[in-house]
Amino acid sequence: MTTKPPPTKGTVGSQELVQLRSQVTALSRELEVLQERLPGLGRLSTGSAVLSVEDLLLSAEEVQEAALRTLWLAHYWGLAQSLGNIPQLATGQAERWASAAPPEEALHAAAADVAERVRLRSQGVSTNQEHTPAR
Repeated sequence: MTTKPPPTKGTVGSQELVQLRSQVTALSRELEVLQERLPGLGRLSTGSAVLSVEDLLLSAEEVQEAALRTLWLAHYWGLAQSLGNIPQLATGQAERWASAAPPEEALHAAAADVAERVRLRSQGVSTNQEHTPAR
């Protein structure tokens, strides 16, 4: 009984490499065709969800809300630190949020904005703002 000698490693590896390169080339061509057919450039596809760049931008109201939340977190983690509550955690979090928080003037501007909205609403003026991205 004669047996064939096993193929050499270099030959199998070369064949696999050639096969993989051809598959990559074919997939690259398919990707190019799909990109040409996509009507919405600037869109990001994540699984089944498709997001546009506009969807990722925050409105002025959302930016203001994020700034206020950051200020709130900085204040309360600082308070926890000064009171000695969970010192290992509070110190790091107080520093983190204080460095991320906007200047205190942002809080004053937000308060003035809210006061203006309340004043307008009490006069019967609509304060509905469109979703305009912050710049």
